[in-house]
Amino acid sequence: MRARLRWAASLVTVLLLAFGSLLALAPPASAADTIVLSGPTSVEVPGDVTVTATTSRPWSVVFTISPDIDQAPSCESIDPDPSDSSGESSCSVTFSLTRPGAYTITGELVDQDGLDSHDVTATAPPPPPPPPPPPPPPPAVVITSPAPGTSSVVGTEVTVSARVDNATGDGIWRIGVLGPNGGLQVPKIILEDTSGATSVTTSYQGTNAGTDTILAVWTPPPSSSRVPSDVGARVTHEWTSEPPDVSVALTPASGSSLVGTTLGVTVTVSGGEGRGDRSLSLTVAGANPRTLQTSGGGATFTAEYIGTTPGTDTITATVTDGVGSTSDSATHTWTGPRVEISDPTGGSDLGETASVSVRLPDGSLGGTVAVAVVSGPHAGPLDVTDQGSAGYTGTAPGTDSIQASLTTTSGTFTSRIVTKSWTTPVVTLTQDATQSALGATHTVRAAVSGATDSDISFAVSSTNAGAAVEASGSHPAYTGSYAGAAAGEDVITATATVFGRTYTSSGLRHTWVRPTVTVNQDLETSRPGQSVLLTAAVTPAGTSGTVTFRVEGVGSPLTLLDDGSDGSYTASYSRDDEGTDTITATFSSGNADFRSDPISHRWDDESVPAAVLSPAGATNCIGTSFTPTVTLIDGDDPLAGVAVQVTVTMAGAADQVLTATTDVDGRATVSYAAAAPGTDSLVARAEVDSETVTSASLTHEWQACELVVSVAPAGTTSLVGSSFTPTVSVRDATGGPVADATVDMTITMVEQADQPVVSVSLTTNADGLASTTYDRPVEGTDRIDAVVTSGERTGRATIDHFWRVQEDLRVALGPAGTASPAGSDFTATALVTDGEVPVPEARVAFRATLTGQDGDPQEDITLEAVTDEDGQASFTFTRPVAGTDTILAEATAGDRSGRASVVHQWNLVPGLTFTLEPPGTASLLDEEFTAVATVLLDGSPLAGADVAFVATQPGQGDRSGTARTGEDGRAGFTYTRDSVGTDLVTASVLLADGRRGEASMTHLWRGEDEVAPPPAEPPSVEARGVIVPAGLASVVGTGCPRLTRVLLFVNGEQVATTQAGRDGTYRTDVRLPAGLTVGQYPLEARCEPVTATNEIAVVAPASTSGTAGAQATTAVATFSFFVLLGGQLVKGAGGYSAGGG
Repeated sequence: MRARLRWAASLVTVLLLAFGSLLALAPPASAADTIVLSGPTSVEVPGDVTVTATTSRPWSVVFTISPDIDQAPSCESIDPDPSDSSGESSCSVTFSLTRPGAYTITGELVDQDGLDSHDVTATAPPPPPPPPPPPPPPPAVVITSPAPGTSSVVGTEVTVSARVDNATGDGIWRIGVLGPNGGLQVPKIILEDTSGATSVTTSYQGTNAGTDTILAVWTPPPSSSRVPSDVGARVTHEWTSEPPDVSVALTPASGSSLVGTTLGVTVTVSGGEGRGDRSLSLTVAGANPRTLQTSGGGATFTAEYIGTTPGTDTITATVTDGVGSTSDSATHTWTGPRVEISDPTGGSDLGETASVSVRLPDGSLGGTVAVAVVSGPHAGPLDVTDQGSAGYTGTAPGTDSIQASLTTTSGTFTSRIVTKSWTTPVVTLTQDATQSALGATHTVRAAVSGATDSDISFAVSSTNAGAAVEASGSHPAYTGSYAGAAAGEDVITATATVFGRTYTSSGLRHTWVRPTVTVNQDLETSRPGQSVLLTAAVTPAGTSGTVTFRVEGVGSPLTLLDDGSDGSYTASYSRDDEGTDTITATFSSGNADFRSDPISHRWDDESVPAAVLSPAGATNCIGTSFTPTVTLIDGDDPLAGVAVQVTVTMAGAADQVLTATTDVDGRATVSYAAAAPGTDSLVARAEVDSETVTSASLTHEWQACELVVSVAPAGTTSLVGSSFTPTVSVRDATGGPVADATVDMTITMVEQADQPVVSVSLTTNADGLASTTYDRPVEGTDRIDAVVTSGERTGRATIDHFWRVQEDLRVALGPAGTASPAGSDFTATALVTDGEVPVPEARVAFRATLTGQDGDPQEDITLEAVTDEDGQASFTFTRPVAGTDTILAEATAGDRSGRASVVHQWNLVPGLTFTLEPPGTASLLDEEFTAVATVLLDGSPLAGADVAFVATQPGQGDRSGTARTGEDGRAGFTYTRDSVGTDLVTASVLLADGRRGEASMTHLWRGEDEVAPPPAEPPSVEARGVIVPAGLASVVGTGCPRLTRVLLFVNGEQVATTQAGRDGTYRTDVRLPAGLTVGQYPLEARCEPVTATNEIAVVAPASTSGTAGAQATTAVATFSFFVLLGGQLVKGAGGYSAGGG
């Protein structure tokens, strides 16, 4: 092994030395170096072509090919014989060609100029030879008739047809039958045809039942080398011995016809053709049996007949031949004439006429038509007109069954039964009042429905049984009047006589009472020149009549009348001298009078503190509370911060003592409730300067009502020039809200006889709430009475509201009288202004006090806020229980103050939270504002709920719309306004399960800052009318800046404050200062920066008399003044100079 390795190493050494010697001996390159290419000139693709390069000496060669095929080989040329002195060397490369074409291969010496080219043609291989044509198909026989698997009736013929396909030359046909109608072993030939036709047809008759095999054979001509033998086909055919088929069809095909009409019969026979022994019979069985004669032939036969008897026929066709017989039947019903009767027309009241009409089938069938009431209060035959109608007049209530009939030779045929109901007359008895005073005449109204005419009579039972009732009127409205002679309850009925029958109303209960009259006075002691307010409490409440107040003592006797048309019996009067008056009140009803016990009133020049308890003579319903107000004054000055006690004396119960503290206006309110009807007596007491001040006694009545009615807020105070919104809440006995109840609200300022009575009729919403907003131009006390009716249910309530004049801030609070679901946020917004200018940075103290809630008492909720640049501050809170909050907002700015109050109701709606935002904001006119409501159900957003939005502003059109909540439970409503003022925006949602929620807020619309224009008229002021000492004067004036405050002075003493309208005019009534006698006194009006002066003439009175507040029949026209909440608000940018005055 080692020897071999040593030998191989020596050989390598020798070769390396030899190769080095050769390199040393090689001559250098020269320009004479050459290259020559050689190789094949053609090649088939795909294929390879090898090119050899011969060079003048060994060298490196690079090859290229055109067109380029992405191949560029190279090689090193080698001298195969180094001993040869020529030095020629060669090397080869191969190109792979895949596409036909002409190619040029070029070889080039590396780093030398020598090159050569070689052309090669690439050709495609020749196409393969076409395949040989297929041999022609051999002849084939096809039997085209009869089809395989068919059958024929024995005695008929079957057609046999056959054809040969791919035939060459004329051949011979043979048709044979193998079977019961051919050969049993060898086919019976029925056709042999040598005409050379490619198709043949023949037929044969089957005489035996069974299966034949039909064969068709075609023999090619002798010259045909392609078909060495016969070709053929076979098919089987069944022969049967069944009788022919038969079917019966009727015309008309409806299955029934009217008797007397024609029925067509069509019989179709199939099968057995060719058998000469076939016969057909057609018979009728049933109501009209007979044998029918047919016409026609072949496969179709016809017949017809007329049915004369109602019932069902069976028509049967039978076909018979030598094989057998087959039958088919059809049924047809013959009906009597259809007598049609219309539903009755006409009225249903007794005395009206009902009619029906009868319709018979088309065509004249003859016979007699009759109509009768077959059962009911008017049973019997009716007269039928030639036109087929019948009618009658209803004289008794009930339901009649009416039927028509037609009698012909075929029998009597009746219509369906129709009914006619006649109304039972109803007598409805109503009255305006449920009680009357003895001596009065009571009138009831009877309305008769369900009849066109009637006679009426009335009857009285119980206490005044047998009392004569005077009837008047005519159908359908009557009245009955009578006078009760004894106190107690009567039952009144009315009976109507209609066509000899009587119908009596339900009993109407009416109570005759001996009224009790109590005189109340606001003060037991007054200074001469002051007015004292008298109120007569007539119990029971609702008793109608007239009260006459009689005042005797100081000066001339006074007689004052009030008819109670404003909801209460009141009067006021004054005296000029000291002394004591005795006052009585007499209630007159019909021809009876009822007199109160007398009370005394003392007139004293000495000013002493006094307590006034109001409202007197009010009536509330059991189930709600009564809120009287105590006003504590010393002369004209209110006594604030004084503790007062109100003692309530109730029949059959211990006295209640209620305590409160007077506010800045010297007023305090207390509330209490009663469990049973009755009359209470209330007295207020207070300690002032170590002296006990006692009010005059006040009476209050409790009634049992079907509706629980309350009015709120009670006993609050508003500034003259602002507005107030009382809200009435109506609930049923279970505490549920009563919607669509009618609320008649009467607002009377008793001590200001010239102030008009405000009377409005409202309708409660779905929450049982109804509100109205009003204002007063003068200070005083309003008595607010609400009487509510809902069907036969009634209820009532009374509160006080006070108006005062003060150079102070104006506060508007809203929304007023709205509702929210308990647990939802509600925002009350206060708007604070000085005149028409918003007051920013005023401090507003809010307090919400809840009443009427279920469960544990709820603490007051308070908040202090500061008004923004628009003068607005908001208070957001919620309650977890149902009830009514009274919300008080007290605003202060420096030494000025103002306040307002509203009520808000909380409803218990399980699982629903409903809010509206953004509350208490402001927008410029014509800007878009979007209110957004959020609906949560069990704490989660509710999608797909429809929310209804309404934005209201007094004097402007409503803006309304509906939006659907999204996945976040929110729905938006966008709108604009072009009028300045405050909108009440409400949103409501009604869920599919009936749960309902409401939310509300206020939104302020304001204009750009503007300066009020100069007054349109020169300043003026004057007093009108006949003015007597301590009397009233009507003062009018012009020339003030619009909506500015007007201060009025007589003889240097301020007597009133009012406000100018937008045209700069004003008008109000003032009471002259005490002590002014007959003479001329200066009259001055100040509305910064304008002052107007004049004189006022005081004359001697012609006589002394008193005037009841309810007798003021002509109201002094008052100016239009600014209403903060719901009116128009324009932000001013300062005052102006009147240029004089």
